[in-house]
Formats: sequence, structure tokens, C-alpha cells
Amino acid sequence: MNNCFLEGLARQHSYIIEKRKGLNYLSVAYSICPWTNAICRTGTMEEKELIFKAMLEQYRYTKVESSKRGHKGEQVYLWEEAITVAERVKRKQSELQNEALSYIEHQIEDNNLLDNAMLFLIDKDRAIDSGVRGLVANCVQAKYQHPVAVLTPVEKEDGTVELSGSMRNYSLSVNQDLKSTLESTGLVRCAGHSAAAGIFILERHLDEVNEKLNKLYEDIDQTPVYWIDYSWTPGMIDPKRILDISHLNIYGQGIQESMVEIHDISLHPSMIQLLGKNKDTIKITLANGVAIMMFRQSEELYNQMCNENMVLDVVGKCNDNEWQGTHTAQIMVENFDLRKDWIF
Repeated sequence: MNNCFLEGLARQHSYIIEKRKGLNYLSVAYSICPWTNAICRTGTMEEKELIFKAMLEQYRYTKVESSKRGHKGEQVYLWEEAITVAERVKRKQSELQNEALSYIEHQIEDNNLLDNAMLFLIDKDRAIDSGVRGLVANCVQAKYQHPVAVLTPVEKEDGTVELSGSMRNYSLSVNQDLKSTLESTGLVRCAGHSAAAGIFILERHLDEVNEKLNKLYEDIDQTPVYWIDYSWTPGMIDPKRILDISHLNIYGQGIQESMVEIHDISLHPSMIQLLGKNKDTIKITLANGVAIMMFRQSEELYNQMCNENMVLDVVGKCNDNEWQGTHTAQIMVENFDLRKDWIF
């Protein structure tokens, strides 16, 4: 790698690259692409121009004023400032995405939208930044295993209201050409790929589109299903196996990241922690040291877990959390089931 900006980003996220066995298509997808993507989606034109220049050899030795906290006004190489800006924009994008997901999930639950074949999520309050609509749609399709459209109402010159935004298909759906399916209704315009595109619907046609899609999908079971590689009870878990799975470097197009299930976890308050500035992360530590991590949860759920006779089943991805040379096997939870079970 000969570009100072890209090389600097790689150094900044060397822990990701090392975990993914060096610089390769997968480590780049996790350590460099998300930051350049954040600039393209949510950066200002000035920030985009800065990153563009940082990728050109002719600006390798150009110096600019730093905007880094504690170093403002100092002269630094343009590519160094570009890294600072990329990190800042990525943090902002993550915040926008989390806020949007919270807004959307309430809409799904409050309106029973999972009863429909496709989730049409309307941003009436303009709460979702246009730069993260596609990212949010992608997160929602993965979590709820439904095709999704995140839409914003726009009033046209003739007074009609058009809903426009981003659509994403559920990646494992039986129907792999969502774009054609939507266009077959005669009421939807799409611009893009079969599973990811811009989408345009007149607001007055939305109910009819919903009805047509429900009819088309009536024989397709959309109950969430997780394809797992292992199913364990707490006593069966080998932390080393979790670490080994987390280090696999085989994923990509057509190969989904490995998922595991842990069932019948008998909970006790001593093994459960509520973490984070916003008290929205739950950590469950098993007897063998394996940590089960549940993000974007509530204090109410934490309190419920601390009740007597609570049993938890989880499905998630394996992770190696390294801190100061110590490796902790983690399960990053994708979904869970909590129940009360009388234990004798």
C-alpha cells in the first residue's frame, strides 16, 4: 500500500487487520472502507474534497492546519488531517445511524409492521439523515429478515406527496429480485440493483402496494430464521473454539459469517452487568469466562433478567476481544429469547 492516507487508516485500525490475518479484501472491508464510505455518505463537500486530495500522490507533502483536539492550528500533512476528519465523520455517522434505528424500531413495534411482507418505514419527522438511510435499511433487513424501504415524504409541485428513499432486500430471501417485484406492481419506481436501490412511491399508492406485496409473498414464510453452525448449552462451550471461529477469514460474497446458538442459560444477577454511558449494553459472563454481549438494550430488560428463574437463549457471532494482551471469547448477540423457567 503506497498511499499515505490509506496506509494511515490501516495503521489506525491495525487491530482489525491483525484479527483478519493481515491486509486482505476482508480486513480492508472492516478497517478502511467504512471510513471512506462515511465520508461519501455523510461528509460535507469540503470533507470529501480533503479525502479525495489525500488519495492523490501530488498532495503527499502538502501541509494544512490541524483540526485535531489539542493540536488545532498546528501544521500537519494533508493526509494526516484527512485521517482525523474521516474518524470524526465516522463517529458522527454511527451516532446518526443509532438514532435512526431507535426511531425506526419504535415505528415497527408500535404499528405491527412485521405483519406485512415488506417494511415501509416513513420518516415523517425528518429524523433520519439522508446519508444513512441505506445503512439503516440494511441493518433493519438483517435484524427483522424482511425487505425494507426507508422513505421520506416530499411534496411535489402539483401538491401530491411522493415517498422517496432507499430499499434493501433481505439477503437470504427466497425472492432475490426485489426491484422487479416492486416494479411489477405498476406503482413503484426503482433505480439501482435488484436488492438495493432508490425507491419512489406516491403516498396515496402505499396501501395498495402493501396489499399487492402481501399477496405476492403470501406463500413465503418470513418468520425470522438464523442459520447456525453450532448449538451449545453453557456447559458445552469451549472458549477456544469461539476464538478460532472469530479468526476465520473465509467470509464474503455468498459466504455468511458463522452464527452460533447458546441455549438454556440460567441467569443470576451476579453474572449480569449493565454497562455504557447510556446504560444500554448488557454483559453476561458465563462460568468459563465467555462474555455474551447485548447492545442497544434497556435497563428494563436488565432488571427483568435479574429476576429469579430467568433463562436465556441467544444467537450471535463469535468475537475475540483483546485488551492488553488478554483475549476474551465473546458472543455478539443478534437475537435472543428470555423466559421464566422453574428450575429444581
